[in-house]
Amino acid sequence: LLPVVENAVKHGIQGCAKGGELTVNIKLQAHALRVEVTNPVETRPRSLAGEGMGLRTLKRQLATLYGNSASLKAVSREGTFTVTIKIPAGEGNDDDKK
Repeated sequence: LLPVVENAVKHGIQGCAKGGELTVNIKLQAHALRVEVTNPVETRPRSLAGEGMGLRTLKRQLATLYGNSASLKAVSREGTFTVTIKIPAGEGNDDDKK
């Protein structure tokens, strides 16, 4: 979560003349944890929908930890940039059940 929030500030809010609001939503859905970080972005001629080095690194880390069970998606739309991460929500270990 930390690299996504840092990117939202550095590449989003910091570049907005009026600042902005960072939104973090975390939900448990069908045995998966869904984390969504949304921030405003200034309209620029270059595309913001691509993945920078930080998001690529995070995507690789998720793949190493969870294989195909995790995903990371980045979308730029109408003045906002949203990163959505889904990871499996395990049942926990036996110690948790005592």
